[in-house]
Amino acid sequence: MMGNINQTKQNIIRRIRELDRLDDEINLEDDRKIERQKFFTELKEINYKQKQWKQMARAKWIQHGDSISRCFHLIIKRIKMRLKWWKFKVSGVKNQVLLRIR
Repeated sequence: MMGNINQTKQNIIRRIRELDRLDDEINLEDDRKIERQKFFTELKEINYKQKQWKQMARAKWIQHGDSISRCFHLIIKRIKMRLKWWKFKVSGVKNQVLLRIR
């Protein structure tokens, strides 16, 4: 969905730039100025919707994301508990190996 919206935004911006270029070369007719204003309004609406979606996603993360994070960190903690570094020297050179403990 975001890909389509981003494409739509790019098309609107391109159309506004075309109308701006035409306005620099020749004065735009009133119909074209109204069309340009409609493009700006549509672009503002799309930006507003995107901000709303971000806020809604953030609110969902605040509600549900913490439990997901807690679960993730518990899993990682268990994995780390099963892995231990074994440090040793061979001919004066320090080495270390990650071992899995069952």
